[in-house]
Amino acid sequence: MPYGGAIRRPGTQYIGTTKTSDTQSRLIGFNFSTTTRFVIELGVGYLRVWNPSGTLQTISGTATELATPYAALDLREIQYCQINDIMYFAHANYPPRKLTRVSDTNWTFAEVKFEYPPLPDSSDNQTKLSLNVSNWVYKSGDSYFKDANLFPPHWTASVAYAVGDWVYPSSGLSYKCKVAHTSGLTFDATKWDEISSTTTFCVLKDFTATTFPAAIAAGNISSLPLASNQMGPMIASIPFTGYIGSQIELKWQNSNLYKQIEIVGNFESDILLVDGAWDFETSGTWGATIQILRVPAEVLQAGVISGLAYPVNTTTIEVYQPNHGYDSGNRVSFKGDYKQINAAISSVTTNTYRYNISPAITLTAPLYRNVYPENLSQMEIVREYIVDNDKNILTSGTEDSLCGLKIVITNAQKIALNWAASTAYAVGDFVYSSGKTYYCVLAHTSTASFDASRWTTQQVPNARIDSSTKIIGGVATITDANFLNVDKWLGPLAASGAKTKFWQYGAFNATSGYPRSVCLHEQRLCFGGTKAQPNTIWCSAIGDFENFELGVNASDAVQFTLAASEGNRINWMFSQSEMLVGTSGDEWTIGAADSASALSATNVKTRRQASYGSKYMRAAMVNDVLLFVQRNGRKVRELVYELNKDGWVAPDLTLLAEHITVGEIVEVAYQQQPDAILWCVRGDGTLIGMTYERDQKVVGWHRHTIGDNADVESVATIYGNGTEDEVWLVVKRTVAGSTYRTIERFPLLWRTAFDNQTTASYRYLDGHVAFASGTLTPLTGPFEPGDPTSARTVSVPAHFNGKTVTIVQGTSVTTQLVTTYLGNTSITLYSTAAGYVGLPYTSTLTPMKLDMDLEDGSSQGRKKRVHKVVVRTLKSQGGEVRVNAGQWYDLASTLTTGDQKILTAGTFGFDADVSVQQSDPYPMCILAIEPVWDTYGNE
Repeated sequence: MPYGGAIRRPGTQYIGTTKTSDTQSRLIGFNFSTTTRFVIELGVGYLRVWNPSGTLQTISGTATELATPYAALDLREIQYCQINDIMYFAHANYPPRKLTRVSDTNWTFAEVKFEYPPLPDSSDNQTKLSLNVSNWVYKSGDSYFKDANLFPPHWTASVAYAVGDWVYPSSGLSYKCKVAHTSGLTFDATKWDEISSTTTFCVLKDFTATTFPAAIAAGNISSLPLASNQMGPMIASIPFTGYIGSQIELKWQNSNLYKQIEIVGNFESDILLVDGAWDFETSGTWGATIQILRVPAEVLQAGVISGLAYPVNTTTIEVYQPNHGYDSGNRVSFKGDYKQINAAISSVTTNTYRYNISPAITLTAPLYRNVYPENLSQMEIVREYIVDNDKNILTSGTEDSLCGLKIVITNAQKIALNWAASTAYAVGDFVYSSGKTYYCVLAHTSTASFDASRWTTQQVPNARIDSSTKIIGGVATITDANFLNVDKWLGPLAASGAKTKFWQYGAFNATSGYPRSVCLHEQRLCFGGTKAQPNTIWCSAIGDFENFELGVNASDAVQFTLAASEGNRINWMFSQSEMLVGTSGDEWTIGAADSASALSATNVKTRRQASYGSKYMRAAMVNDVLLFVQRNGRKVRELVYELNKDGWVAPDLTLLAEHITVGEIVEVAYQQQPDAILWCVRGDGTLIGMTYERDQKVVGWHRHTIGDNADVESVATIYGNGTEDEVWLVVKRTVAGSTYRTIERFPLLWRTAFDNQTTASYRYLDGHVAFASGTLTPLTGPFEPGDPTSARTVSVPAHFNGKTVTIVQGTSVTTQLVTTYLGNTSITLYSTAAGYVGLPYTSTLTPMKLDMDLEDGSSQGRKKRVHKVVVRTLKSQGGEVRVNAGQWYDLASTLTTGDQKILTAGTFGFDADVSVQQSDPYPMCILAIEPVWDTYGNE
């Protein structure tokens, strides 16, 4: 073997208990880096984080746990994929979730809210859907959800109203109290300020209503109303039973495929939605600077949110818009009641900001009015043209993804003014009259009425941009049987109540099922295998892990279905040079058809490599080889590329030890250092391991009995300190008739301690804990000769209660039955020295049966007698050796390296099995076992 002989495993160090001993838990390693790592404890309905120091991590405020939806039977079927500080979880019965490490003491665990959800293979739904904006009137005791549109309470007679109170006396209007009073039988408008129509308050977080002022004070709703922006909850025309909580794609037919503005002033067009080709042209004679600005999708999303504006004076407007995100100096254009092009933001607070308006306005009620901001600072110049009455522009372009384009005109040489009587007009002047723009064709001084013969509309210069995008929309979450909450909205919503067939359910929901597996492949987050689409894999856009919007670009999200003869669900996925996929019936590779290019919708090749079938559990990536458990849980296979075949093969790694997996493998974890071992948990609670060095052709299985015959229910590994990975276990014991579950690990740097030791290291005890040195207290006599006269008591964990433990203090090793008195589990010590206490376990090594080639055939089937055994040890102390079921012979009682010769009183028999055993808390490493034996007969 590359590392020498067979070394005894260390004992397990007690770390703590699981949250509850009544139900099963699972451990998962979380490696952010070689120096930052944690162990996740997943239990029934909870998640906790253990740090390498062996203590629970505070992960949310002062709390040490987060809530999860998983039941006990779900835990082993959870698959996961880590991307830096985020770990994604997949399970067939639950929506995908992600664990996020914001910092060491701030973790979150939440359902994945996709920027764009994975979609099924089907196209547009033929069931037409109509939506109406969901507006609610505030009522004490009702529950409201984030982003809902909320009217204040109805005005009521005989109620004492204070200054600043809000009411909703009639449809579409809100009022703010300006004079404290007790209401009469009818609404007195003189005591209230009217707010511009179509305004509602915005629900900022989920809450249950008490009083309206209390809701504002608690920050549950906005402190001022905002215009109804058709975001948030909406009422749907069809029931969504079976899909509640899932996301849908929701699109509408684009009713506006172009934007056009006249070049007779410094103007901006509305935003035109584009996802593909667009054309731009100008006409007429003009002089100005024209820019085409690109509006990113995220700005489109923010742009539909309105603000409630109030004039501080005739030239300064203050806008209330919760969490607006603007910075002082941002350039923003405002539409609505207080219009201003290219205004500079100033006086910024969290919820408000100001801008200047020109020309000055006249202050008339209602003063609170709606504005719709567009942040020019977040827009990109696509084209810019400076023209001095000498040409027109004709250009086009293509956008790779959905965005907005708008025309901005500045430095206009001609400004259109309202037509006025008794005014001298020259050829080329522009005026507005009766809603139209006119070009002066004959110089004149105007009379009392507009003379159309001196003007024309034909020579008014225009700029126009056209889009080929006929379908627009976004993403929504189904929150109830008839309600949607808009997550991402790109473009104006069609009129309330309009119908559309351009919508479809997401691929992940309670009816279609949820993905069973997850992996990261070529910078794409990939999910695979739902109930409705068992062979389908969904891959995100490159580097945009929660965006599954399909497209034509190589970086867009892709999805594909395995062309399998059977509909077996995907059980695991892993990334290698190609994506490796295991289903219940086959093993597949998925890669690029053209290896020179990345995997994409038009460059994909799927190939079945083997047909062994996989168990529904996570596989393990070991360097460049993937190890997976076959469908029946009894075989471990390695999926590896074979050059001669130009394909992948999956040889059986349990071929020479088929007995060791009886009970089925239910969980695996890979330890890379100091020895490459695949640790496996069997269904009967047995811990087994496979030492695996493929380059050296080493495959060696070993079974481990935990002290007190305890069951191992979970195993996980993380990076360790220095040269050794850490192996963590969940151990189930029966203590005083009850189930007791503990979290334990192999001692840190135990192999380094073994390699460096000059005297025996005595931490070969399971579930062990350390105790410090202490002072002895005199005991009360009388004493018999040899009785101790002083002692001390040390508390130990409850899993020792009723157990016979081994206590190590220096070179002293004793045993003791542990009892619990008045709730305190303790041991009695008669030495001041520090040490360890734990449960003993036995390590046994029995090589393969002896065989040699004789002149007349094999020694198999002949009688044999072993009369001497040479055991070559390395830094080993104690232990025993025997032949067959005969007498045990002691090995050296001191730390020994070298050959130990044992003469055995063997007799002739057909078996000649040599075993070495260690039951004491001492190290043992066997380099060789050399029996000296005779054989005779030919029976």
